[in-house]
Amino acid sequence: MSPDRTVPEAFIAVIDDGTGMNALELAIHWLIGTSNKRDIPEEKLPKGRKQIGKFGIGKLATFVLGRYLTHVSKRDDKFVMTFVKP
Repeated sequence: MSPDRTVPEAFIAVIDDGTGMNALELAIHWLIGTSNKRDIPEEKLPKGRKQIGKFGIGKLATFVLGRYLTHVSKRDDKFVMTFVKP
Protein backbone atom coordinates (compact mmCIF):
# COMPACT_ATOMS: atom_id res chain seq x y z
CA MET A 1 0.00 0.00 0.00
CA SER A 2 1.27 3.43 -0.84
CA PRO A 3 2.34 5.40 2.23
CA ASP A 4 0.48 8.48 0.96
CA ARG A 5 -2.84 7.37 -0.48
CA THR A 6 -3.85 10.94 -1.35
CA VAL A 7 -1.47 11.20 -4.32
CA PRO A 8 -2.76 10.23 -7.81
CA GLU A 9 -0.23 7.40 -8.21
CA ALA A 10 -1.14 5.75 -4.88
CA PHE A 11 -1.93 2.03 -5.03
CA ILE A 12 -3.14 -0.92 -3.01
CA ALA A 13 -1.81 -4.34 -4.04
CA VAL A 14 -3.53 -7.57 -3.03
CA ILE A 15 -1.58 -10.76 -3.65
CA ASP A 16 -2.73 -14.32 -3.02
CA ASP A 17 -1.46 -17.82 -3.63
CA GLY A 18 -4.50 -19.14 -5.45
CA THR A 19 -4.56 -21.21 -8.63
CA GLY A 20 -4.90 -18.22 -10.99
CA MET A 21 -7.18 -17.70 -13.97
CA ASN A 22 -6.67 -17.97 -17.70
CA ALA A 23 -7.87 -15.21 -20.07
CA LEU A 24 -11.40 -16.63 -20.46
CA GLU A 25 -11.83 -17.18 -16.73
CA LEU A 26 -10.64 -13.65 -16.01
CA ALA A 27 -13.17 -12.24 -18.49
CA ILE A 28 -15.96 -14.33 -16.95
CA HIS A 29 -14.87 -13.15 -13.50
CA TRP A 30 -15.97 -9.60 -14.39
CA LEU A 31 -19.49 -10.59 -15.46
CA ILE A 32 -21.95 -9.10 -12.98
CA GLY A 33 -25.00 -10.96 -11.66
CA THR A 34 -23.80 -14.37 -12.78
CA SER A 35 -21.44 -16.87 -11.26
CA ASN A 36 -20.39 -20.44 -11.90
CA LYS A 37 -19.00 -20.81 -8.36
CA ARG A 38 -21.91 -22.94 -7.21
CA ASP A 39 -21.24 -25.44 -10.02
CA ILE A 40 -17.87 -26.45 -8.54
CA PRO A 41 -18.08 -29.50 -6.25
CA GLU A 42 -16.84 -28.64 -2.75
CA GLU A 43 -14.08 -31.26 -2.88
CA LYS A 44 -12.60 -29.55 -5.97
CA LEU A 45 -12.31 -26.07 -4.50
CA PRO A 46 -8.72 -24.76 -4.58
CA LYS A 47 -6.62 -25.53 -1.51
CA GLY A 48 -9.66 -26.64 0.49
CA ARG A 49 -11.04 -23.10 0.70
CA LYS A 50 -14.74 -22.57 1.31
CA GLN A 51 -16.59 -20.71 -1.43
CA ILE A 52 -17.83 -17.20 -0.68
CA GLY A 53 -20.01 -14.81 -2.63
CA LYS A 54 -23.03 -15.56 -4.73
CA PHE A 55 -23.83 -13.04 -7.47
CA GLY A 56 -20.43 -11.59 -8.38
CA ILE A 57 -21.14 -8.10 -7.05
CA GLY A 58 -18.66 -7.99 -4.16
CA LYS A 59 -15.82 -7.19 -6.55
CA LEU A 60 -17.57 -3.90 -7.36
CA ALA A 61 -16.74 -2.76 -3.83
CA THR A 62 -13.14 -2.30 -4.98
CA PHE A 63 -14.21 0.89 -6.72
CA VAL A 64 -14.80 2.50 -3.33
CA LEU A 65 -11.03 2.31 -2.90
CA GLY A 66 -9.86 3.71 -6.23
CA ARG A 67 -10.67 5.04 -9.68
CA TYR A 68 -9.57 1.94 -11.58
CA LEU A 69 -8.41 -1.59 -11.02
CA THR A 70 -5.77 -3.68 -12.73
CA HIS A 71 -6.25 -7.40 -12.23
CA VAL A 72 -3.26 -9.64 -13.03
CA SER A 73 -3.47 -13.41 -12.85
CA LYS A 74 -0.94 -16.15 -13.56
CA ARG A 75 -1.61 -19.74 -14.49
CA ASP A 76 0.75 -22.24 -16.10
CA ASP A 77 3.53 -19.61 -16.29
CA LYS A 78 1.29 -17.28 -18.36
CA PHE A 79 0.12 -13.87 -17.18
CA VAL A 80 -3.23 -12.30 -18.14
CA MET A 81 -4.49 -8.87 -17.15
CA THR A 82 -7.64 -6.79 -17.16
CA PHE A 83 -7.87 -3.06 -16.65
CA VAL A 84 -11.25 -2.06 -15.23
CA LYS A 85 -12.58 1.47 -14.94
CA PRO A 86 -16.20 2.01 -13.82
